[in-house]
Amino acid sequence: MDETSKIMIECPITIKWIISKSRIIELQKSSIKSFESDLRPAFGNASGVQYGLIFYPWFYSENGPTDSIIILNLIPGRENHIKAEYKIVVKSANFESIKSKTYDKKFPIFGWGSCLCSSEDLINSEKNYLIDDKLIIDLEGVLKIERKNVQKKWENGDLGDCLWERMDKDFTILVDGKKIEVHKLILASRSPVFERMFETNMKESIENKVEIIDFSFTVVEAAILMCYQKSTISFLTIIDYMKLLQFFDKYNIETLKEKIENYLIDEICVSNVCKFVNCSILSNSQKLYQKCGDFLNNALKNKTPISDLELLDKDLAVNLLKNVYCYVSKTV
Repeated sequence: MDETSKIMIECPITIKWIISKSRIIELQKSSIKSFESDLRPAFGNASGVQYGLIFYPWFYSENGPTDSIIILNLIPGRENHIKAEYKIVVKSANFESIKSKTYDKKFPIFGWGSCLCSSEDLINSEKNYLIDDKLIIDLEGVLKIERKNVQKKWENGDLGDCLWERMDKDFTILVDGKKIEVHKLILASRSPVFERMFETNMKESIENKVEIIDFSFTVVEAAILMCYQKSTISFLTIIDYMKLLQFFDKYNIETLKEKIENYLIDEICVSNVCKFVNCSILSNSQKLYQKCGDFLNNALKNKTPISDLELLDKDLAVNLLKNVYCYVSKTV
């Protein structure tokens, strides 16, 4: 696989941190000056990225404790460059801090702080930072990393390469004002939809051409090359692969549809799973739908943040909630 460009991968982050007033008071007399929340993984275990919060209720200056500071704690793992866009909120006190920061391995800074309030205001009941003797801090945002987008090589055989190079193609596909010359026999052997088209007196069969308007040239060309089983290196985005799955479903090319479905299943992650759910519905891909449901169910149980939840299919969302609240009885 060869490098061609870079893509941005996003991972949502979220923490609700509850700290008791008694612990805050104790800390003032302690040699330890901060609390640290639990660290949460991001981008999967392979990246090693973790995030959390650090809270200094009594941040000391030369004149003694002055401010309460809250810091996003970022463990970069194996990543060299991470962009963090996030907000820290204390709803009871109408406090909100919005930041956009970038970690760079060349100039390592592992966290960024915000002044929550003065140390005096923190424990002042009239300021509403502490409700029922608890401080509740919410973190919500997204981490972004760049990944090398690679060309995927589809290995096939010499026959497909030879057929593609032949000059006796007898059908034309028009896409985005461009032409793709093909053999009717190849398309008919792959797709019952094309086979019916060629066997009838449809306009496309008579004129030996068809215009495809619901898919891009990039997607259609990749689909045709795969129909030929041509050894090729295709530069496709995840969006292109989702469209490719829909193309194979529309033209009933089942073997290649399964191939792309399995590829997408291997790519499921927090940043794309909701998009994959919708794609699986549009392409009648039950296996992809089920795998996405399993992934979301595990994420829900582990309280793992998921991107684009507002896009999630409503029926799947209801089923996920049912699974969470369903009592499971086992006889083993």
